[in-house]
Amino acid sequence: ETKAFQVDGQFDSAQYKSLLARAGLSPASYEQQLRYDLLNRELTSAIESSTIVSVSEAEHLIQLEQQKRDAAIGKISYQTFLDDNAVSDSEMKTYYENNMARFMLPAQVDIEYISLSVSSIAEKLTPTEEVLRAFYEDNLGQFMRPEQRKVSHILIESDKEAAIKILTAVKHRLDQGEQFATIAEELSQDTGSAGQGGDLGYIQKGVMEDDNFDKALFSLMEVGQVSEIVETSYGYHLLKLTDIQAVEQKSLLSVKEEVSRRYQQQEAEKIFFEQAEVLAELSYEYPDTLTVAADALDIPIQSTGFFSKSQTEIAGIAANKKVNAAAFSDEVLNERLNSAVIELSDQAVVVIRHKAYQPAKQSMLAEVEQEIRSELSLQYAQQRVKEAGETILQKIQQGGDPASLLSQYEWHTQQTLSRREQPFSYEILEQLYRMQKPLQSPNYHGFIDDEGNYIILVLYSVITPEKQKLTEADRAELLPYLEQNQGRSELAAFINSLKESADIAIIQP
Repeated sequence: ETKAFQVDGQFDSAQYKSLLARAGLSPASYEQQLRYDLLNRELTSAIESSTIVSVSEAEHLIQLEQQKRDAAIGKISYQTFLDDNAVSDSEMKTYYENNMARFMLPAQVDIEYISLSVSSIAEKLTPTEEVLRAFYEDNLGQFMRPEQRKVSHILIESDKEAAIKILTAVKHRLDQGEQFATIAEELSQDTGSAGQGGDLGYIQKGVMEDDNFDKALFSLMEVGQVSEIVETSYGYHLLKLTDIQAVEQKSLLSVKEEVSRRYQQQEAEKIFFEQAEVLAELSYEYPDTLTVAADALDIPIQSTGFFSKSQTEIAGIAANKKVNAAAFSDEVLNERLNSAVIELSDQAVVVIRHKAYQPAKQSMLAEVEQEIRSELSLQYAQQRVKEAGETILQKIQQGGDPASLLSQYEWHTQQTLSRREQPFSYEILEQLYRMQKPLQSPNYHGFIDDEGNYIILVLYSVITPEKQKLTEADRAELLPYLEQNQGRSELAAFINSLKESADIAIIQP
């Protein structure tokens, strides 16, 4: 059923083998991988779909979700302790000498190259009015506005049984004379269109990216007609056809820019494939120069500037993994030959050759002095903020006043906080909600957050609301969501158990 393997809607063995060969796969290896993927999908689906969350569990989870905590929060920023001047020259020198391998500059190359792309060729094409008119008339089908249908819908996102029950009742109400738009405003779960009576505007085939939706909409014969219940990837619908705009031929004047762009693209693709062959032939026949190919194709020779094999921030073609690998290959780096044609995309290629080389070398202390100073300053700041935070936390636990002890830092006084309270980070609130409920006196907790700051939490009380009974609508909406999340958790636990029980050996090269 894979469309890429089909010709005229039918599976084609030659197409199948050709596409696999381009991807470096044999039919046997591809089919084995496909079997593995299907088995893996079946196992995943079996675990995720077998989870059941009871109504009582759901009510308890909602109760926990709505729980609030009465707390105060202090923050000691590591930046308070940053001080480059605190790092002595001797400390910096010692760090440099102990980490010299880290301050090695890797080998670098500078390459020259000629590139060829459809876009660069298209930019040079300037078609005349006569050429554009001829192209337009030869391709009238490309410049037609397809049929568009204006549609309103009522969407129900519940499970199939509940959705069909609701939409069947809607059909009955429509038969009794109620307005489609009124019911859509009342029941449709598409929040984007419900307020407009379910109006989705004008739609052409393919826009909704759902075959069932298109089939149902474009099978309606008359304006005002309502479809039967339609199941799509979005949920379950009733569709009402409210207008039809027929196919319309666009004039050359109205689509002149599009005609020009399509002509340039089509012609540029033809020229590109012709020139790519010339580039491959000449760069191979004259392996010690790019000049011959550049002159024949009227393409400038460019250079990248120096870059290393492991460098992450590189501009231009050197950022391409294939180009980077070729630049450091034995053929280009040592034998000084032109590379083979490198495909950057299906519409761009390049040939490179060596220009200059810089061997790896040790950075001098003076060159990395500021980097070392900043790093040591950060290490000292992280150490000092931890010491300061732990000292203040200990004093608070011994009866000290948190507001006074944290007066020179950031202090948020006692307040009631939900699980998603702004402006506190998810990390802080997660730590707060892990703390045990205090009995007679507040509970205290300190930790280093992801940014390196020391956070002090003071929990005074836990506020838990009364458990609320779920309505039928809440159950239909909430239980599938909770079961899906629980299923994912159980799948993750299953995978972790397999990892723990597996006998894994790591062989170092």
